[in-house]
Amino acid sequence: MKLQTSLFCFCLLAGLQGSLNADYIGESKAPLVLPTNALEVSYQYRAMNDTLDIFNVKQSEFSSSNTVQTNGLGDYTSHKIVTNYSPSTNSLLNFNLSSQTIGYGSSTLDVLSYGGYGRYIFKPSSLITLGVDIGFRGNKGKKVTMSSATDIQYYLNNLGKNITASETDQYLWLTKNYDNLSLSAGFPKSSHPEISIDNMSDQTFYGRTSIAMGFETFSPSLYMELGHTAISTTIDTNMDDIAGDSFKSLFATYTNFPISLDRNENYASAGFNLAVHTPFNTVLTTNYEYKKLFRENGLNFLNTNHTLEMVLSYNITPNLGVNVGGTYLYRQFNGTIPFLYNKYSQTSFDHPFGWCQLGINYIFKQ
Repeated sequence: MKLQTSLFCFCLLAGLQGSLNADYIGESKAPLVLPTNALEVSYQYRAMNDTLDIFNVKQSEFSSSNTVQTNGLGDYTSHKIVTNYSPSTNSLLNFNLSSQTIGYGSSTLDVLSYGGYGRYIFKPSSLITLGVDIGFRGNKGKKVTMSSATDIQYYLNNLGKNITASETDQYLWLTKNYDNLSLSAGFPKSSHPEISIDNMSDQTFYGRTSIAMGFETFSPSLYMELGHTAISTTIDTNMDDIAGDSFKSLFATYTNFPISLDRNENYASAGFNLAVHTPFNTVLTTNYEYKKLFRENGLNFLNTNHTLEMVLSYNITPNLGVNVGGTYLYRQFNGTIPFLYNKYSQTSFDHPFGWCQLGINYIFKQ
């Protein structure tokens, strides 16, 4: 895996001074808890665009390939809120909610993401901490419509149909080619002919175990996670409704809409977290995760992903902290937003993705 050095440079550019309060949790998968009855609230802003394209995503995604253009991911913005609460000395409750806007070919995909977990830790010694997490997460996408001949042609090609999509100023045309005959149907653009992707959602339930060791200047931890995901997606079109009666029967012979892409899949992941006290009283946290996905036949084009995150943090006060960092996804959102991966889009995941992020957190203590 070729990781670009720009991620490391970006994290180290933040000229922050101060000291990190050890109570900071954020989204760490290490077995950490807050003081009893303490509440932590964090906000994160994430973005990738022409200015913040530290992984050259635009160049790799939007090439001359029509497949990549149709399903490629572009600009990215996200607003995320994370809350952590410790009702007792050895426990933590987490809940997070985020909105994500992702450039998706010629369209934009809006995703609402949510999740939470309960954590219990054990301390067999003063140096070692063990943790057990039980949690859930989910994503729900807003309907995406595609009306250009280029985008519609992509999905027709993936259906294995000998149909050509073209367009003029006033009409979208579909042409069915036979051995000695071609039949065409024109759909007025005023009727908004389109192919849509709807009912996009996924829900995951998982269990995680972790182990950490606390030293004076650094704290390493390891974790393993197993999960099960239920996924829902439907591809549909309104063109069979727009088509006149004389064409409907013919239209039905070479289309099979709506197309259900519902499925279930399992995954296993493992990773490490390393928090190191760095100069100017800052703390640099590195998180790495490897994920293996177990899918049904026909969906195993890409069944792994690597994620690397680096965050530089510092506390302005004992309760208020800020952080800056970046995240690198080796195979885009494969396994991160599960409904994005299906038998029609799986070949477009062979590209990296990543973003920069800024965050602020506050801990309320009794």
